[in-house]
Amino acid sequence: MENTLQDKIFNKILSRYSSKAAAIRALTDLLYLSKSNIYRRINGEIELKSSEIDVLISHFGFSLDELIYEGKSDYVLLEYKHLKVDGQPDLSQFLQQILDELTAIQRLEHPVITFLTNDLPIFYTFSVPELAIFKLYVWRETIWNKSYREVSPFSFQLLTPEVSVLLKKIAAAYVSIPRVEFWSDKVLDVLLRQIKYYTQIAQSVSIKDGELLLRKLDLLVQQLKPMAVNTRKGSSKKYTLYINNAHNMGNHIMVTSATDQTAYLLQDNPHFLKSVTPSMIGEIEETIGQFLASQAATQQNKGFLKLFFDSLSQQIKTQLAALSTSLFPSAAPTETNAHHQME
Repeated sequence: MENTLQDKIFNKILSRYSSKAAAIRALTDLLYLSKSNIYRRINGEIELKSSEIDVLISHFGFSLDELIYEGKSDYVLLEYKHLKVDGQPDLSQFLQQILDELTAIQRLEHPVITFLTNDLPIFYTFSVPELAIFKLYVWRETIWNKSYREVSPFSFQLLTPEVSVLLKKIAAAYVSIPRVEFWSDKVLDVLLRQIKYYTQIAQSVSIKDGELLLRKLDLLVQQLKPMAVNTRKGSSKKYTLYINNAHNMGNHIMVTSATDQTAYLLQDNPHFLKSVTPSMIGEIEETIGQFLASQAATQQNKGFLKLFFDSLSQQIKTQLAALSTSLFPSAAPTETNAHHQME
């Protein structure tokens, strides 16, 4: 007899535990039910309530589409994580969603994150409050701002205590997970262009604040350098960095564990698409394989990586020097569409 959706949900959950008893204990705590009631749901004697299904898929990090269309390779299933709630931006709730995703990944058995990116991974940016505030500001002006002709003044006071705590938790959760990253050799280009645009063209960020942002970015690069260069033998939290100088990779994350694979499609904005479709995951795996086979990506060679991070630091210093001496062309505020300026 074909498994019901409820059967598939529990089979997925049970596969993540070493024993059925361990799964039962976890489910009793999660759903606030007795062991007998958990058993009756697993056996199909009691149907799961919609609220219970929501709790389970949120906690264990899988989607109903994944289970409904299981084994149908011609389907591309996407789960869209959107910032707005009831039509209005809700930053705290959206950041909580990101934290929930990372927390679910942490709970997986032997999880590994593979991150292909043209830009500096946003999780590292979140670890520096000033840079995090600036990225949130850029998102607000380019993604959430309905009045494209108006650019709001920038302020470091934009970050609330609640958002600050969430950003720190997200950054800490990300670096706690073993990961392999493929960076473009132009990984800072977007962020540097954004800082230049808002200080010199839109003039919504003061020169003083722009200088601080660049100094904080340089400090972040210096902090990331030893993490990438130094190996951590014997550590369960391994990190490997590849520098790609031949291809445009887009921005994708693939999460692999002992039981699951999930793909995330990102852009330089806070929204992302999530998929468990084998064909999409296969495409990302093929891309990674092509990079490695063609040697388009340079692995964690200490000498090369030191030079690479030094070159990033030099890019920042060059822009900082130009900003400090007003070498960039200055322009009066205009009715410019910031969306096009950031492309």
